[in-house]
This record gives sequence, C-alpha cells and structure tokens, in this order.
Amino acid sequence: MFGLLKLFFSRHYWRLLTRGETWRSTWIAIRRLHKDKRSWRQLARIVYLLLVLVSPLLVLLFLAFCVGAAALAASVGIGGAAIVAFLLSFLLELTLKSLARYGFGTTRKEAEQGLNAADMQFQGAVTPTPELLLEFEQITLLNAILICRASSEQFVRSKELPQGVTIVTRQRHLELLRQHGMYDKLGAQERDLLIAADGHWTEAVSNSVFALLEPLRLFRWTLRLDPFLNHPGATPPGNIATASELVDDPTELFRAKAFVTLKDIRIALRTAEAYCYRCWAEGVKRGFFGANIPEKEAELRKYAETFEGQEAGDLLLGSAIVNRSPDAEIRYAMALSMNRAETLRWIQGRMLGELPPVTELQVLSLPRNSPSEESPSA
Repeated sequence: MFGLLKLFFSRHYWRLLTRGETWRSTWIAIRRLHKDKRSWRQLARIVYLLLVLVSPLLVLLFLAFCVGAAALAASVGIGGAAIVAFLLSFLLELTLKSLARYGFGTTRKEAEQGLNAADMQFQGAVTPTPELLLEFEQITLLNAILICRASSEQFVRSKELPQGVTIVTRQRHLELLRQHGMYDKLGAQERDLLIAADGHWTEAVSNSVFALLEPLRLFRWTLRLDPFLNHPGATPPGNIATASELVDDPTELFRAKAFVTLKDIRIALRTAEAYCYRCWAEGVKRGFFGANIPEKEAELRKYAETFEGQEAGDLLLGSAIVNRSPDAEIRYAMALSMNRAETLRWIQGRMLGELPPVTELQVLSLPRNSPSEESPSA
C-alpha cells in the first residue's frame, strides 16, 4: 500500500503517466481486448497506474480502516479484529502486487526468455569511463544538431522569408560545437554540411539526416535521458523536439552519469531483430522484399504463413498485426528495426570495449559491427 504512495512522488511515475504513448497503447489495447489476450496486460498496467494516482486517498482509507479495527478490537476482542485486519490487508496487497507483476513484469520476462545462453552473460551495468561517457554525449548532441539544421533547412525551403530576416542557425550550431570541444573532431561529411550556408541543403540531404532521429532516440535512452524505449511496432516517427531541447540546453545531457544495463541493450537488440525478421518475412510473402538464396526465401515465406490470422500471436505494428498491416507500414517498421539493431550493436560494442574509441564524430556513417550473415534486400 505504502509502495503506491512512494511511486506517487517519483519522477519516473509522472513521466510514464503523462507521456502520450501510455494512453495510445491503452486505447489500442481496449480496441483489441476481444481478440488479443496480450491487451489485458496493458489494461492491468493502466489500472495500476490509476491506483497510484489515487494512492494518497487509499492510504487515508487504509489508516481509517486501521483505526476502525482498533475500535473493533476494544469491543469484540483483539484476536478476532487483528485476524480480520490482517486478512483484508493481505488480500489488498496481493491484488496490488498481482496487477503490478502482470502489467509490468510479463513483457520483460518474455523478452528475457528470448535471450540465448551467450546473451545471458550480459547481465550487469557498465560503469562508464569519463571518456566513453563524453563520447556518447557528443555523438548524441551532434545527432541533435544535424536534425535541427535539417529542420531549419526544410523551413527555409518551404517559406518565403520577410525582407531583412536573416537565418542564424548555422552560426548558433557552430558556436555550440566549439563550446563543447566538438568542432575539430567532426568528420568531413558532417563538417561540410554544418559549415554550408543556411538554405543550401537539398531536400534529399535533409531527408537523409532525419534518419538520425532513431539513433538519437537510442542514445538518449542509453544515457538514461529517456526512461522508456518503445518496441519498433509501437515507435512513432521521431520527434524533432527531442533534438531541439538538447540543442537549446544541453546541460542535462552533459550531466548524464550512467548507461542502461547490458541486459536492457540485449533485450532491445533482440526485439529489433525479431521485428526485422518478421517484417522481412512478410515482405517476401507479399513480393516486395527478397532473399539472395532461394532456400532462405522459402523459409521466410513459410515463417510468414504461420502468422495468418494469428491476432494473439503475431507482432503488432500500431493497432494491427504485421499480417494485416499495409505494405508501407511494414517497410517503415523494417527500416526502423534495421536502423535500431545496427545502432544498438555499435553501442554495445563500445560499451564492452569491442570497438575502438571514436576519433572523429561521424554520425552520418557511424562505424558498425560486421553485418549479420543474412540481411534483407528489397
């Protein structure tokens, strides 16, 4: 009971309660209750969150109950009243714990079951060295700066500026890079783009830079700036606000002191790979993805066919299973999950010291681990 009250005063709880994705997921779950037993988990989660919201009232009622039990003990005997109070308290606590365990524990348990023996060695947290922490922080900020510059370039292309108005995005970004000792470490491609005069990026360049929204999301999560990482099927398009807030004030970014655990990285990586493979298989079945080896293509097609109409077994893309999703959404989820998997492999490699330190800030062509043996081809 008092655990609910503790959560009520935690920052983590309020961030979870007020983020839009919590309520989008709940609405999707309500619509799918009749055909997908997994939706009950989200319903249990939101019931628990709402109980936390009214926890001060619940605690007051609980204290009033204790006072009443004491009065009852004075009139009918201490033993009987104590037994009643204990049983009711036990049942209430058991109900709350069951809601929390079912709503918040099952997803993670299932994800951990997907880890193989080699994965399970990655259990603990990595204590970051100051050098590695700074490297991740600078990569995060550079991603944010490039995204904001792409947004500015898009604005300049689409709007006719009033006479006398001067765009100073380039100057602000270069000054920020120098302030944090990043300018002299820029890769050639990044430097060329950032020193180009405002309004000189092409639309194709801007669109390619917007692909950095997913790595930015992952680095923010790795540095614990964001406590949540949606699975690829529930991941909305990147929000430019997550970049602009860092560019406007990078203080919080450079106060980061810890990474997420290696287990969290492995779970996120395995989830991204599962979505990648599932979307690849569905694309092969529909004919817009392929495989280099005929045997592999047959294997993928057979895998996709096992999910025909499996509302409670197939992966979700938004509110629909992959099997019933439009081609465009499958392509998007495929690209996002591949981007996520590659970035997470690189992050993991640096955290474990398997990849060399970054000497140049090259986020547009971030060095990757060796590609997987089999990768989809469109």
